Amino acid sequence: MGGDDDDGGDTDTGDDTSGSDDGVPERDGSDLPMIDQTYHIPHYDENPQETTLFSEEWWNTPSIDFLLTPVGGWKPMAAQEHIPHIFEDVEVTADEVTVTIFEDAEWSDGTDIVAEDLFRYYKIFDSLWQPVQPGDRALDEIRDPVSAIAPRPGEFWLDDAFVDNGKEAVFRGGDGHFLEKWTEEGVKEAFYGLPVLPPHDPDIYVEIVDRLEEYHREYDTPRETEEHEEWRNFTMDDDWDIGLDHITAGPFKIENVTDSQYILERHDGYPHADELNFTRVEASYLEDDEAHRAALVSDSLDWTDEVNIPQHALDSLPDHVEEFQHPDFGGMGLTVQGQHDVLGDPRVRQALMHMIDQEMVTQLLAESMVDAEPIHTPGLQGGNDELVDDEFVDQLHTYDQDYERAEELLERAGFSEEGGDWYTPDGDLFQFEIHTDEDIPEFLLVIEDQFREFGLEVGVSTEEDAVFEDRFDNANFDMMEWGWEGEQEDVFIDFFWAIHSGIVRQQRGFWSHDEAEEIAADWDGLTYLESEAEEEGAYADIQGVVGGNLVDFTISAPPIGEFDGEPTEEYPVADHAIRFEYGYTFDDVDYTFEDALEECIWVYNWWLPEMPISMEFGHVFHNTRDWIVPDQSSAALWQGSYQFLSSGLVNADPDGRGDTID
Repeated sequence: MGGDDDDGGDTDTGDDTSGSDDGVPERDGSDLPMIDQTYHIPHYDENPQETTLFSEEWWNTPSIDFLLTPVGGWKPMAAQEHIPHIFEDVEVTADEVTVTIFEDAEWSDGTDIVAEDLFRYYKIFDSLWQPVQPGDRALDEIRDPVSAIAPRPGEFWLDDAFVDNGKEAVFRGGDGHFLEKWTEEGVKEAFYGLPVLPPHDPDIYVEIVDRLEEYHREYDTPRETEEHEEWRNFTMDDDWDIGLDHITAGPFKIENVTDSQYILERHDGYPHADELNFTRVEASYLEDDEAHRAALVSDSLDWTDEVNIPQHALDSLPDHVEEFQHPDFGGMGLTVQGQHDVLGDPRVRQALMHMIDQEMVTQLLAESMVDAEPIHTPGLQGGNDELVDDEFVDQLHTYDQDYERAEELLERAGFSEEGGDWYTPDGDLFQFEIHTDEDIPEFLLVIEDQFREFGLEVGVSTEEDAVFEDRFDNANFDMMEWGWEGEQEDVFIDFFWAIHSGIVRQQRGFWSHDEAEEIAADWDGLTYLESEAEEEGAYADIQGVVGGNLVDFTISAPPIGEFDGEPTEEYPVADHAIRFEYGYTFDDVDYTFEDALEECIWVYNWWLPEMPISMEFGHVFHNTRDWIVPDQSSAALWQGSYQFLSSGLVNADPDGRGDTID
């Protein structure tokens, strides 16, 4: 493979690294000898020599970014896990956040990584990607704790917003600001997840900040000026290629860049470098899934993910290439236009779910793509079943194929059957279309047959991609093929986005535009935006949304556990969802995170804003002959991402193809 040493024989995958007591995978590369061995991975830049630091290709290409940049994180809700990078600690008080950088953290040129580096990078990317709305901006409109120290219009960063203590970077946010709105865990998540220190040319990097500070001081609304646009153009300059003159802070540094490959070597100045016992990474451009499969077969690839290989093609892979499966936290399903005259009734959607044979549909998906499993209890997908107890789960409704139950639900909604056909409460024939793009998936035809078998007049309508997308954007559809996504509480993000985004509100139908405008008018800080774009088919957004001021955006559903009861309870799921999204505290309300999560699951299960049918599993492929890899449970935890490599969860096997370095 790639000119490395002689192949070794099959080997065990090493000690169990499935996880430590606190849920963080154990890493034991420091106990292994250093091996002169190259790890071969794919990348997705068509020509690395034309990829620039601020280009869309770079930021949408996580493979190399993860290896050259110190990437870490903190998961506060399900399990308080610190995923290490160059930050040794993040300490939170009400007034400030102190980020401690590892003492031995260095740039690839040997200079120390210090607080000033974090501040420069923060200033650049706050100005690039966090635009401030013109006009006055209330403090309560700041949703993310990291943006709490960003300048308001007409201001520059306060002199004491950043305190440089060498290896300690102190971010100040005001009197009691951080813990007034957010939980300590929520603030940690935001600061551990700071976009930290990309590869860069040091001289140009400093020039960016100098120009940034100059126009910030000169203009009252710096993000609304021609000068700001010039600065952005300078920052996005196409001449800023990712190259050998760039210094890096991640686990690897650049050795060479060709027209098809990134060649990286281990960066000894990375705090966790001793947990990587191999010397180099070679990333090659692979265009599509077939190219990935061919590379695995030819023994020129050690690992790949984000690739779909049909089950029938797996037999062609070498024995030492093992397949790992992990939940993708997404899958296929259906969605209806929430304000639809007929399908807008939750009982109708419940009936439709009972007409679908999820087992059959899921089997079709598995044959054409990757393994999948049916979702019989909407709301629990994405791992939410792990966050609630069995007693609550038993109160949720299970949607198996059951025509009798479907008939009962339709009749309760005022529908009637005559001569094998079904009629709406208004006496019209019950009929609708399922919209899809030009590549009609086979599973939709199966669902169409199942609806027709029940007695509905349903057809699948295929349209050009542009027409299909326009239908979705303008909520001009009956039912659509829909891919759900989200891990745990993120499944419910649309409860929040339907407030903030008028387009999502129109699609989901939780509240009409008139209802949203009326509710927003009763709350200080909420603004219902009218714009010229609304005349062109867009819908008004609501600005100023934060935890606590969305409690009147409720959805009606029966009391928890009474699925067939009347929808007499009002659940503030929009407020719950924004608290999940931004880590807001629950100290100001008389319920807990767990209570809010159960209410969101219950409303989703009954109201069915989406009709999820399957959860898909992604393939992760590892060369287990030459590399020690985590076991299956750890593969599921890490979802097969490039963090396997950057976090020391993959190491060279001493019995593999490489030579031990004395």
